[in-house]
Amino acid sequence: MQVDLEDYLKIHFKELSYRTEEVDPKILEILDSLCQDYSTKIIDVGCGHNLYKEYYNKIVGLDIAGHGADIVSSIQNANIEEDSFDIALCLGVYHGSFDHVRNDIEKIASWVKPNGYIISRAKGIPTPYKIDIDCHYFNSDIIKNYNKYFNFTLLDNYTKIVKEKYFWVWKKNEY
Repeated sequence: MQVDLEDYLKIHFKELSYRTEEVDPKILEILDSLCQDYSTKIIDVGCGHNLYKEYYNKIVGLDIAGHGADIVSSIQNANIEEDSFDIALCLGVYHGSFDHVRNDIEKIASWVKPNGYIISRAKGIPTPYKIDIDCHYFNSDIIKNYNKYFNFTLLDNYTKIVKEKYFWVWKKNEY
């Protein structure tokens, strides 16, 4: 039986709503270093309970399950204006096949202003989904290939691997 990835993710993340989420102090440090002033607009893609909103007044949370989101939608269906955010926070939002992930990154990048940032964290190993779908995962080469494909600059001083998860920051270059 063919299952739609978006439908599966909605159910999957609603089931996880009981999970306690914590704000990562390292993410706060990075956001502080990249935020130029109090007018910096941030979109937290896959915001879960939207915990970073407590720390930044210009943050908009987007989540498919909608626990604390300002916008309840998938990435592809979100009605967000191009070049409207300075930073996109994308912690654990890249799911599905290579094509699906690439399309999501392209959509997120369209929301970020030139010279803005995409802060990302993703698994370095395939995610064991309960349904039969292709699963995209990340490694250093894949992250660098996205740099070329999307005309991003990888900020090396933020790139790390922690417990099978990759963490990196892309800067969106001028058009």
